[in-house]
Amino acid sequence: MQFASVEQAIKTNDKLKELGGLIEASGTSSAMSMLGREAVVATDKVGLGSSGDATIRYRLPEAASHATATVIDSGGHIVRTLPAGTAAGENALQWDGLDGSGNRMAAGTYQVHLEAARADGTALTAEQYLAGTVEAIEPESGAVFLIVAGAKVPFSDLSTVRAPAPA
Repeated sequence: MQFASVEQAIKTNDKLKELGGLIEASGTSSAMSMLGREAVVATDKVGLGSSGDATIRYRLPEAASHATATVIDSGGHIVRTLPAGTAAGENALQWDGLDGSGNRMAAGTYQVHLEAARADGTALTAEQYLAGTVEAIEPESGAVFLIVAGAKVPFSDLSTVRAPAPA
């Protein structure tokens, strides 16, 4: 009787692995249809190319008296802290890709920690996001990632997708 239970458990595990593979393949197939489309992703990440700037985007629920954006590398080290816009609604900040000493940072994905506060010092919650073209799809460890505007972000964080604007 115990042997039959063990055999059944092994078969169940095999079927679950097979199902997991099918789900992953389905997620990758769904993500493939996003290639070349314009996307908005809810994330605190920003992509930096080998040249040029990176755009840090966020929304504030109301005007702030001050705001800062701290760029952090993959090792958790602060790269640079920049003054950020304080207007209510949509804000965009250009990071020139330089660290605090003026050195060009390597191309890759960086985290941005945004802080904003009212005049009385109480914090405002900024909604950070990334907007750009879906450049690539990367399945990894059972999850699917999109490369949007040079940043690697989870497919599950995708909030809006549009066809590219006609040329």
